[in-house]
Amino acid sequence: EARIPQRYPSVKRAISATARMYMAIAKGLLSLSMRARARQIAVVNPSNENMLGSDKFPFKTIAKAIKKYVDEGGIWWETGGCPFHYFRNVKQDGSYTVNFLGLGGLAPFGITCPLSGFDDPVESLEVTPEGEKWFGAERTKRINATFSNTARPFEGDSSAITLVRGSETDFISLLRFDGFGFFGNIGGFRFPPELVTDVIGGSLIHLWNNPWPQPNHQHETVWLLR
Repeated sequence: EARIPQRYPSVKRAISATARMYMAIAKGLLSLSMRARARQIAVVNPSNENMLGSDKFPFKTIAKAIKKYVDEGGIWWETGGCPFHYFRNVKQDGSYTVNFLGLGGLAPFGITCPLSGFDDPVESLEVTPEGEKWFGAERTKRINATFSNTARPFEGDSSAITLVRGSETDFISLLRFDGFGFFGNIGGFRFPPELVTDVIGGSLIHLWNNPWPQPNHQHETVWLLR
């Protein structure tokens, strides 16, 4: 996939392995809808700002499945840029079209991110006190020694768990949406691969070994008794 040129036309011929993505998308969505004990504990989307789908599984369907998966306790990580900025509609023969969603890709989740900062220089990173609990001393030391562009942080969720900050703003945070899972994104550009390994790997190990914190949802629950 990395060998595909990132320029127009929007209809491209992918490498032969892309043809298998069509079935993978269907199987992936099916697994998200399984009961908690039968589905995977976490999903990592390595496609930067792209979300893969098909005619049978449009973005609206996929977004609904992801939201439900996280609300019911699943862990979802995005890697690079603004999540779901583009929708890649994969055909059965491996070809695909790219549809621009912009911030509309985050709208179903009730969050947003600033679109500025793509060309900003890298800056030093700092693990937050909460992040230290998640990553441990060794990973914290490595992340604190890392430099990265810190564009595309989440906005619009006051209950976010911030794990890593840039020099001036929050950078890597986990959101809870309306349930008990976690949705995270390493949103910058030009970050070292080791940062992904430490942040995502460290967070999964922490959640595997520790009871998941109860979400601090900023809304009231009203019970209707009959």
